[in-house]
Amino acid sequence: KLAKYTKYQKVCDASFIMFALTWVYTRLSYFPTIVIFSTTVEAGQILQMFPFYYVFNFLLTLLLILHLFWGYFILKVAYKAVTMEDAVEDTRSDSDDSETD
Repeated sequence: KLAKYTKYQKVCDASFIMFALTWVYTRLSYFPTIVIFSTTVEAGQILQMFPFYYVFNFLLTLLLILHLFWGYFILKVAYKAVTMEDAVEDTRSDSDDSETD
């Protein structure tokens, strides 16, 4: 955001690319294959089951669903940035002040 305000578009693009690649790898690849697999399959072989085991796994699965939801929007913005010739605009507010009526 700071690069966007200071008009360093190349820095802004590079940091978004790094963010998108990191997000896809860590949240959509590493998290489901390593973390969730370890807690659902391997933990049952190592530890004795306890009541909150299922709650923890449910919450981790819910977090994966949120990662998929957010990942969709990140990839959607990346697709628009690559295919559209116009710059992708940030629709969020530029100021921290909120208007109250």
